[in-house]
Amino acid sequence: MKKNLPILLLVLGLLLVVGAGVYAFLGSFPAPAASSAPSGPVVAAAPGEVPQTMADLPLASSQAGLAALDSLQQLHQEQIPLVSGVMAVYGDKNATLWVAETASEAEALKLVQAMETAIANGSSPLKPVGVFQFRKRDVYYLESPTSTDFYMQSGKKVLWVSTTSELAEKAMTEMLDFYP
Repeated sequence: MKKNLPILLLVLGLLLVVGAGVYAFLGSFPAPAASSAPSGPVVAAAPGEVPQTMADLPLASSQAGLAALDSLQQLHQEQIPLVSGVMAVYGDKNATLWVAETASEAEALKLVQAMETAIANGSSPLKPVGVFQFRKRDVYYLESPTSTDFYMQSGKKVLWVSTTSELAEKAMTEMLDFYP
């Protein structure tokens, strides 16, 4: 696993660069109006569906389908097959959401465990802060010099959010509502 960590980190960096490029391209399109946001938490999200807001930030862009799936597959070197994927950017790049969907809850758990091991064993700029129980779910908190990140399992999905420390708790709560 240690020998794969530099590759995993390189792919993560490339994914972030590609995501920024996609955002720059898609960011020229108008963001949804605030009135299009759901009035309360939406549950049972469909594949590729993302919240219209996160921590009061409007959805600026999203990418689903083969491009998102390819990016997520490259990020996860564990060869865990993904059946769908989506990436969404909120506000002025204040928050980013990645959702990877596997074929089963067991596969999603393997993916979370692989992520935890890779981050704990490596030279990642992300520093594990801890694993917290929130609404009977393990939430993995990470910090870097530029962001606060967290990831968690939601059934067959694995969610990853990168945002500011000020928005992290609200974003986490909303993701738990949207992806029960």
